[in-house]
Amino acid sequence: KFPLILKRYTILKAICYGTPLFITWIPPQCSLAILLITFDRFVAIRFPFRYQSHLTGKRVFCIVMVTWLIMALKCIVEVVLVLNTTVLSIEYDPRRKRCFLYPTIYAFVSQTAFFVVPFVIIVGFYATILHEIFKQIRHKSKRRLLRTMKVIITTTLITVGFFVTWFPYYITLTE
Repeated sequence: KFPLILKRYTILKAICYGTPLFITWIPPQCSLAILLITFDRFVAIRFPFRYQSHLTGKRVFCIVMVTWLIMALKCIVEVVLVLNTTVLSIEYDPRRKRCFLYPTIYAFVSQTAFFVVPFVIIVGFYATILHEIFKQIRHKSKRRLLRTMKVIITTTLITVGFFVTWFPYYITLTE
């Protein structure tokens, strides 16, 4: 039988290894989800008459499943890196009862793949959306113009909100 203190240490160590992996899974998944929402809006505005034929329920389901598979593979890679290499290390300090995640080059690769690239794509999609809206503004009534301005404000808030909420997290990964 294990002494109680050893059991507690083992449980805390398991939580220590699991928590950072879970935490590193949530922000990239959010980035990809926002990217998918942006893509949906892009197709709806850029190709309004072909939207229903391009984004069928089956295609959307496949795209969402691919993003979840990408994130599952990312988690598997992180577990392998934690257990077998020093590229990503997690340590538990029993005296302080704290976990420490020590990212190295992995943080830079993760930051680039799951924050910088989606952010650039999102900005590109929204720039194209705004360009399309401004092209169509000339032909719309004041009522439609007001609705268009709401879309512009919403897209700007989504992009700024994405950057403001996730940028500090990714900066702390590289410290």
